[in-house]
Amino acid sequence: MLRRLWKGWAFGFAGSVFRWACTGACLLLSFCFLPSLSSLLFVLAAFFLAPVKQLSNRLPHLRRGDFDARAWARRAGRYWLPAALALFLTACYSAGASTVQNSGEAPSTEGRTDEMQARLDAVNLTPTTGVLEYSDLPVDPLTLVRCSDEGAEVSASGGIDLRRLGRQELSYVIHLGDKTKEQNVAFEVRDTRAPNITLAQDVLGIVQGDGLDVASNVSVTADPVDGALPRVEEEPVPKGSQDGKNFYEVGWYLIDGSVDTNVPGSYELVVRACDASGNSAKKSFRVEVSSKPEEKSPDASTAQQEASSAQEPTSVVPASEPQTQTYVLNTHTHKFHREGCRDISRMKDKNKKVVESTREELIVQGYSPCGHCNP
Repeated sequence: MLRRLWKGWAFGFAGSVFRWACTGACLLLSFCFLPSLSSLLFVLAAFFLAPVKQLSNRLPHLRRGDFDARAWARRAGRYWLPAALALFLTACYSAGASTVQNSGEAPSTEGRTDEMQARLDAVNLTPTTGVLEYSDLPVDPLTLVRCSDEGAEVSASGGIDLRRLGRQELSYVIHLGDKTKEQNVAFEVRDTRAPNITLAQDVLGIVQGDGLDVASNVSVTADPVDGALPRVEEEPVPKGSQDGKNFYEVGWYLIDGSVDTNVPGSYELVVRACDASGNSAKKSFRVEVSSKPEEKSPDASTAQQEASSAQEPTSVVPASEPQTQTYVLNTHTHKFHREGCRDISRMKDKNKKVVESTREELIVQGYSPCGHCNP
């Protein structure tokens, strides 16, 4: 009797443990994304394995032929109920998980889109310099701005014309992922470079009475666009003023000061230049006017010889033709010198010229003799 009771209790306890273990395994497998397979396995287990206890208890009745199938079905139904419950919970979980997954994808994509748009809105372009120098050189517009986001790509439409003064705007396009935005950046083209004054010589030397052309000693260039400036006799009337500077219709330069070539001395001349934008510069040079050498007066012996020769009968002697000699010309001051004159060492090579000619021919050509070597 006790053996029967112990055997019945053991089978009952084992059946209960197996029933709820299968229920838990089904739920665990359903959470591991295998809802259909787990439900099928549990139902098969409930139908074919769970009623072992009832079958074992009914074996004697099967031998005698008095087995009650209806009673066996009612008792086995206790094992089918967990299977049906597990199948129902699995179906609900699968539907809920699919709904959550489908509904979660759209917010995720939308969230990334909003994040990218916010990042693009925060991107800003700042100019590396607000003022560009007036010139005829080309410029790359991408080198004129700096992007706040290193991951963004920047492109420009159009370019800057540095030969046109004033305010100019460039349109830039910022690319970040599949999104873009435009930004306009303004630049100012100004002419801030002063004219360049070039002097052939810092000191000009002439002899008293010689001609002088001071303009040939001066060359003034404004910039690569405007080129050389013309010389004027007096400062022109300004067209207007801006930032404390006068600007003009065209640039100009003049030479202040005067030189009296008939009076020996040192004269200072000042070159003042100004371009159309009002940028000015000045430079000075000197003109040295040396005294003309005095002619020697004849002494008493020379006068006596001339008197005696005047008493003697004169004979007509045919005049000899002028002899050709080697002279050194200064093409800048238009003077000619003998070889070995001290003034030759101070000449520039571009102004020095050696010729074979006569004194009279050089004077006819406009050259004057040196006052030191008296050629």
